[in-house]
Amino acid sequence: MYDAATAGHYNTRFGQYSRLSQVQGSKATSLLRALFLTLRIELLIPALPRGVMIAVTLVQPLLLQRILDFVQGEGYSERMSVGYGLIGACALLYGLTSVFNAWYAHASNRLALQIRNVLVDAIYSKLLRLPIAKADPGLITTLINVDMEHIIEGARVIHDLWAAVISVGVSLYMIYWKLGLA
Repeated sequence: MYDAATAGHYNTRFGQYSRLSQVQGSKATSLLRALFLTLRIELLIPALPRGVMIAVTLVQPLLLQRILDFVQGEGYSERMSVGYGLIGACALLYGLTSVFNAWYAHASNRLALQIRNVLVDAIYSKLLRLPIAKADPGLITTLINVDMEHIIEGARVIHDLWAAVISVGVSLYMIYWKLGLA
């Protein structure tokens, strides 16, 4: 999983990318660029369960329409196996929802902790190099804790941004497909 060896590996990579980003670009974006380069694979891991969650969410209205057609007796009344299939589809759909929701939450939390590990290590390394006269350990520690909480909360929802755009786009298309121009 995630042990001290990989933590040291991430911190070494972050240091290398941080120095490289400062040389290549502006200092305003060098921290973000170094963080993305360091954790590029880890940033993609939560995208898979989030994508499946989008697909499962968008299939729900289609399944509901099939269930309503079956209950109203439009073409399905003579076949009970269709009813059992719809029950199985509901069980599968909501089972997938719970499994991939848990996987996404785990992957997002793990990403947030990896980001926290890399940034806290970089901040404390920089803090140890500061002259004693410039450093107020209490103030710096308080700022680190507050800033890390904000970064962690942002890291947990980073994949929700693109997922919302896709969900809205596909949902609008599905409404157009069902209703047409109203």
